[in-house]
Amino acid sequence: MEKEFDAVIVGSGPAGLQTAIYLARGKHSTLVIGSPKASGLSMAHVVENYFGIRTITGKEIMAAGMEQATTFGATLLDEEIVSLKRVADAPSKETLNFEITTSNGTAVKAKTIIIASGSKKASAGLPNEKTFVGKGLGYCAACDAYFFAGKEVAVIGSRDYAVHEALELAPHASKVTIFTQGSDPKMTEHSLALLKENNIAIRKDKIIELIGSPFINSIKVKQADGSETVEPIGGVFVAVGTASSADLAALLGAHAKGNYVEINRDGKTNVAGVFAAGDCTGGRLQLATSVGQGANAAFAAMEFLRGSAPTVDWA
Repeated sequence: MEKEFDAVIVGSGPAGLQTAIYLARGKHSTLVIGSPKASGLSMAHVVENYFGIRTITGKEIMAAGMEQATTFGATLLDEEIVSLKRVADAPSKETLNFEITTSNGTAVKAKTIIIASGSKKASAGLPNEKTFVGKGLGYCAACDAYFFAGKEVAVIGSRDYAVHEALELAPHASKVTIFTQGSDPKMTEHSLALLKENNIAIRKDKIIELIGSPFINSIKVKQADGSETVEPIGGVFVAVGTASSADLAALLGAHAKGNYVEINRDGKTNVAGVFAAGDCTGGRLQLATSVGQGANAAFAAMEFLRGSAPTVDWA
């Protein structure tokens, strides 16, 4: 697989695939990263309100979209993104402006990024979680790790995203521990090796309560044998599941409002070369909307890559 692309699309749902179809058909090297099974459309039993199609399953639409994207030359990579970095101070069409790393250690560079990873923000499910947001509880290590310098920090999660957050915290915190909340770790060998290199421990124990006033100073932990202990802690980061769209936007410096990436009418974020489409932008969470925004973001990305607006293709 190539390591440099005109466009990397984060998310392989309908918005991401539609963006890929336009970009690849426009002869731009395009990589789509994400699991099709994670798309909400894949779980749709039946779709009856999409233009021109009487009835179809979500899996059938997804399969057709994936085939169409690859037919035009797009590359699909079923891996999880754990790191996005902007490496150019002033992104331009001539430079590789962004670096992307996946859970399997795949590393690529791109001129543009299109965020199309859907809408989600996983909670840890703790009874007093909202009370401590911004008071020792965080959801973005890249944003807040600096504030936990010299402190012992816990990361809640069992997948590669938790590993990424732990690694972001490691240079700042005195100690980082991942709590999988009773689940078996679902991490790649590459991720496990990185944890070992950085002396980050994994515990299957479950954090059941955050303690402190007004800031977190300890956690109540339920052990595997059912016993409960209270342990001192300087901070807790929630990294359940995979990175949300807002998390990814934050890594690039793009603005988000709540859980949604902020864009203008053309699908552009506040960062040059970064675009977004689909459910991750909020609004009406509909297939037709996602596809339309995907096309919109693709045209904006092509304009950036070419330095001028692309000619409308009516074919």
